[in-house]
Amino acid sequence: MGDTAAPRTPAEALQAANVRWWDALAPAWAALGNRYYYVGGSGSGRQYAQARAAIDRALSLDPNMSEAAEYSIVLETEGGRLAEADERARDLLRRRPNDARAHFAQAYVLRYAGLIEEAARHCDAARAADPQNREFRSCSEVFSQLGDFAKARSYIALDDPSSRWSREQLAEVLFREKKLDEAAGLLTEQRFGDIASLVLKTGSQADRDRTADGVATKALEERDSENRYDVAVWLAGCGYRELALKLLRRAVEDNYLAVPAMDRNVAFDPIRKDPEFGAIREEALRRQKQFVARRSPTSAAGKGAAGTALPVTKGAAGA
Repeated sequence: MGDTAAPRTPAEALQAANVRWWDALAPAWAALGNRYYYVGGSGSGRQYAQARAAIDRALSLDPNMSEAAEYSIVLETEGGRLAEADERARDLLRRRPNDARAHFAQAYVLRYAGLIEEAARHCDAARAADPQNREFRSCSEVFSQLGDFAKARSYIALDDPSSRWSREQLAEVLFREKKLDEAAGLLTEQRFGDIASLVLKTGSQADRDRTADGVATKALEERDSENRYDVAVWLAGCGYRELALKLLRRAVEDNYLAVPAMDRNVAFDPIRKDPEFGAIREEALRRQKQFVARRSPTSAAGKGAAGTALPVTKGAAGA
């Protein structure tokens, strides 16, 4: 029986070797795409196009490769295409219910949709299946939003403690815990280093205002909607009401639907009673309900129809 599957002619042997060679390239393309993603900062700018192309190539070579599928779903999610990303994540999870990356991909989509308790369950399932995978580190955001800062720290610890990402994430946790000096200390020389001056109120008011404007402008130019939300948290906590609301509005328009996270985050206390904050929250909730209805088994989309995609602001990154 075993010999019947073996190549019988040189041509068949060459074809079999060729298939194995191409299959071996898929992980390399996926790794390259992931590298472009990190170099570009959440797959922004030219690196995003390179990441997208490499990941698509990996999937064309091996459509069943969960690593490449996860990367692709992450890019879809960050670009605001939650309905499409969720459909793909759910399909991957149906096909591979014990796959760590399938659970992480689903957690990623649910995090952006604001369904953080369900996202937390998938994060833990992913980590249980692959305890040391550093790519699962961003689940720290889920537990931070839930107020479980000890659990958030445990996910941050998956990364190198000296890395820029690790220090930034820990600074965000400390900021939410109102440990301002410790948070500012970790921000020094990091991507959000300028925010340290806002937290500690160093320099002149004019200098800090210019810094806040610059930080907000940069966040608005980035592709990833979660970055806009994160910077809104910092700016709200540092007293920059209008900039924080502008970023929060754009985050929601780009389908980062952080309800109830924005209700629980103490950094938003200074702007919570602002009518614009209430309007932003209502829009996030409206989109979230639409997302939940679409994935319901009784909806047309839940039965396999294409459904209606969540709206994304015209001209937004990834749209």
